[in-house]
Formats: sequence, C-alpha cells, structure tokens
Amino acid sequence: MTTANYIAYVGIDWADRKHDIALDDCASDTWHESIIPTRPQDILDWVNQLRVRYGEGQIAIGMEQKRDPLLYALCQYDHGRIQRLGEYYCLGSG
Repeated sequence: MTTANYIAYVGIDWADRKHDIALDDCASDTWHESIIPTRPQDILDWVNQLRVRYGEGQIAIGMEQKRDPLLYALCQYDHGRIQRLGEYYCLGSG
C-alpha cells in the first residue's frame, strides 16, 4: 500500500482528559487541529465526522502507543476496519 491510497493522515496525542488531533487533508493539502474529550460518545462522534467528510476512504493514523485505549475504541466504532501498518494504523476499508 502506498501513501497515495490515503485520503487523510491523522496524528493523535492521547491523554487522560483529552485527545489532541492533527489532521492532514490530502485533497485540500491543509492541516486541521482539534481536541476531543475522552468520553466514548465524543470519540464516536469524531469518527462519524471523519466518515461523513471522507466516506469509506483510508485514513492513516499515527498514535503514541501500540496498546492505546483509543485504538481499541477506534476498532469498535469503525466496525473493526483498522489495520496496523508498522507504527501507524489505517482506518477504513482496505
């Protein structure tokens, strides 16, 4: 899989009270920064916003930890369609 297959790249800085998000939109070549709370509903809302914005395209996600609780939440909320790619993860159909 080449980097051309991704519609966006996301970097997540996980914390107990909030998650800092940096998103690189490949189509518009723009960066977006945001913060989401750690409640499960907030994570679900964020994933749903990504799906509305990007459809079923693949999103590369970089995270600090390999066994991050947020990773497990992303697997649950996006129907388990998440793949490990070295130190990165791919959210979406593959």
